[in-house]
Amino acid sequence: MDDKSSQEALIGFVPYNWQIKPLMHFLSRITYGFTNPMPDTKAGPWKITAKDVINGSINYETARHTCHEDFESLLTSKSKPNVGDILLTKDATIGRVAVVDRENICINQSVALLQPNHEIIPYFLKYLLESPFYQKLIENDAHGTTIKHVYITKIDKMKIAVPPLKQQKVIVNILRSLDDKIELNRRMNQTLEQMAQDLFNHYFVDNIDPDNLPEGWKRGRLGDYIETISKTHKFPKPTIIFLNTSDILDGKVLNRDYGLVAELPGQAKKSIKTNDILFSEIRPANKRFAFINFDSEDYVVSTKLMVLRSKTDIDSLFFYFLLTRNETLSHLQNIAESRSGTFPQITFDQLKEIEFNIPCDDFLKTFTNESLQPLYQMIFNNDKEIKTLSLLRDTLLPKLMSGEIDVGALMKKEKQQIENLETV
Repeated sequence: MDDKSSQEALIGFVPYNWQIKPLMHFLSRITYGFTNPMPDTKAGPWKITAKDVINGSINYETARHTCHEDFESLLTSKSKPNVGDILLTKDATIGRVAVVDRENICINQSVALLQPNHEIIPYFLKYLLESPFYQKLIENDAHGTTIKHVYITKIDKMKIAVPPLKQQKVIVNILRSLDDKIELNRRMNQTLEQMAQDLFNHYFVDNIDPDNLPEGWKRGRLGDYIETISKTHKFPKPTIIFLNTSDILDGKVLNRDYGLVAELPGQAKKSIKTNDILFSEIRPANKRFAFINFDSEDYVVSTKLMVLRSKTDIDSLFFYFLLTRNETLSHLQNIAESRSGTFPQITFDQLKEIEFNIPCDDFLKTFTNESLQPLYQMIFNNDKEIKTLSLLRDTLLPKLMSGEIDVGALMKKEKQQIENLETV
C-alpha cells in the first residue's frame, strides 16, 4: 500500500478507511464474572469458566450447571452475558475467545465479558482477538509467574484496527464458512462414533447372555491384550501439543494448541502414536479418554494419562470400546473411590484385571477390521480435512485482520461479477 491508501497501526499499515482506536471504543462494556462460588447442580443455567472456552467456542460438555434461583438472585448482569457478547479467558489459560450463542449463561472471574457496540460485528471481534498479532499483545500484558492473569483495564486500552462494517461482514463470511465446514465434519464424526458404539453393543452386549456364552467364546483378561506405554518424548520440534486430563473428553481431543517445548509442565513425558488409547487415571466416571485415530507425532501427554496399546494382532480399537462402556467406567470408578489418596484414582495393575467376554480371534479380527475400522477411517479422513481447513483459516486470519488481503477489492470484484450477470 502507498501512503495515500494506507495508515500505520500497531499491526502495521492498514487501509486508510479502517478505524484505529482503543478496544473500548468498540464496546458497550467490558467486565468479568462472579468471584463468589456458585453451587453445582445437575441442571440449570450454564456456569462457564476459562477451561470451557476452547477452540473458538464454548464447550458445553465440560461446563457445569448452577442453581436457577441463585443465578437470578445472587448474580448481577456483569456475570450474565447476552447472546452475541464475547468471552475472553483472562486467568491461567489466557486469550481464548468465544461468542456467546445462548441465554442462561453465567461466567466466573476467570472470564472477561466484552459487549460489542454497533461499530463492530461480534464474530469479527472474535476473529480479531484470535489473530496472532493481538494474541501476542494480550500475552505481553499478562502478569504472574505460575498462573498468568490479564487485567481488563489493560485489555480495553489495546489499540485495534477495524475496517468498515461492510468489509467486516465479508471477512466474517470467509472465516465462518471455513468454521462451518469444520463444525460439519465434527458433527459427522459424532454420528460415525455413535454408529460404531451401536455396532459394538449389538454384537458384544445386547445379544449376549453372560451366563450362557455362545460356542467358541471365553472369558478374557484385559492385561493379556493391552500394555501401558511410558516412553519419554524426545521433542524433535520447538513446539508441541500437550494433552492433560482436561484436554480429552468422551473420545474427543479438545486441545490442538501448540506450545513451546521449553514451557511444558514437568508432567509432560509420554509419547503417543496412532491407535493408542488415552485413559485418565483420575475419576474414570468423568470420561477423560480418547482413541488416537490421527497423526500424533506433534503430541505429548501428561503422566496422569495412561497410554494403552494392543500387544497382540487384535486392533486396540476393540479394547477402546470395551473400556469406555458405562458399566466398565462405573466398575473402575468404584475401585478408584475405594482407594486412599487425594483423588479417586486407578492404576494399570487394576485396569488389566478387568475380565470380559471375548469371541474367537477370527470373529473379533473380522468385526474390528470390517466394521469398526472403516468407520474410524472415515473419522480419520474427516479429522484430516478439519486440520487442512483449520490451517487455511489460520493462514487467512492474520492476512484479513491486517489488511494484507484487500477486502475492498474482493467486494468490488464480486459486485462487478453480479453486474455482468445481470446484463447478460
